Amino acid sequence: MAWGDAACGIVYSSVTMFLTWFYTDIYGLSAAAVGVMFLVTRVLDAITDPLTGIVADRVKTRWGHFRPWLIWFAVPYAVLAVMTFTTPEFGASGKLVYAYLTYTLLMLCYTFINIPYCALGGVITRDEKDRLSAQSYRFTISSLAGLMVSVATLFLVDFFGKENKQFGFQATMGIMGAIAIVMLAFCFFSTKERVAPAVEQQGSIREDLRQLLANDQWRIVAIITFFSSMAGVMRSAATLYYATYLMLGGVESAAGTAMKSAFVSTSVVGTIIGSIAAGWLAKRYRAVSLLKISTSCWSWLAS
Repeated sequence: MAWGDAACGIVYSSVTMFLTWFYTDIYGLSAAAVGVMFLVTRVLDAITDPLTGIVADRVKTRWGHFRPWLIWFAVPYAVLAVMTFTTPEFGASGKLVYAYLTYTLLMLCYTFINIPYCALGGVITRDEKDRLSAQSYRFTISSLAGLMVSVATLFLVDFFGKENKQFGFQATMGIMGAIAIVMLAFCFFSTKERVAPAVEQQGSIREDLRQLLANDQWRIVAIITFFSSMAGVMRSAATLYYATYLMLGGVESAAGTAMKSAFVSTSVVGTIIGSIAAGWLAKRYRAVSLLKISTSCWSWLAS
C-alpha cells in the first residue's frame, strides 16, 4: 500500500519544492501571478477534495470502491506532471493561461488519486494495529520518495538540460512521472479491499456535505490541517529561493547545485525520522494527545 503514497509524493514533492521557483526563474511568470494562481487552485481543491471522497464512496466496481482510481488516473497524472513543467513557446498571456490549465488539471488528478488512496487504508484490514502499521510504513516510504526528489531533481535538471533548464525540468518530470505510474500500478495490483462498508451510500451529496460540516471534530481537524499545510507549502516554496539567493548569492555552479539539493533535503530527512517515530509513539500514547503535543512542538520550531 505504501507505494501508492510514494507515487503521489514523487510528483507532489516536485511541485511543492520546485514549481514556484520553476515558474518565476525558469518559466518566466511574476511571483504575484504565481501566488494568485496557487490561491485559485487551492480554493478549487477545497471544493473538489470532499466531492471526490463522496463520489468514491459511491463508485462500485469489481475491484472495489477506491483501488480503481489509482489505475484510472495514473497515466494522466504522469502526463500532466510533464506538461506542468513544460515551457511552451507562447507569449506572456498564453504562458499564464497554459500554467493555470496544466497546474489546475494536475492538482485535480492528484485529488482523484490521493483521496481514494487515503480511504483505502480503512478497507484493507479490520485490525486497528495493522492499519496503524500500514500508515506508518506509508508515510515512511512516501518521505523516502520525497528525499529522492529533493536530492536528485536539480542534478537531473543539470544533466539533461545542461544550459537549457526548461528542457531539463521537462525531462526530469518525465522520469518522475514514469516512476509514479509503476508505483501506482504496483499498489493497485498488490492490494485488495477486504472490508465492505456496513451500509452502502444512498444519501445525496448535499446531505453528506451537511453532515460533514455539522461535525465539530471534523471542523477542528480541517482547521489544523489547513494551517499546517499552508505553513508547510510556504516553507517548501521558499527554501530554494533562500538557498539560491541568500546562501549562494544567485551564482549558479555544480557546487551550488549540490548545496541547494542538500539544503532542500534537510526537511525531508526530518519528515522521515518523524514518520518512523510516529508509529512507535502512536502505540504508546492516545492519538489526540500525540496530535496536540506534536502540533505544539512543530509550531514552536517553525516560529
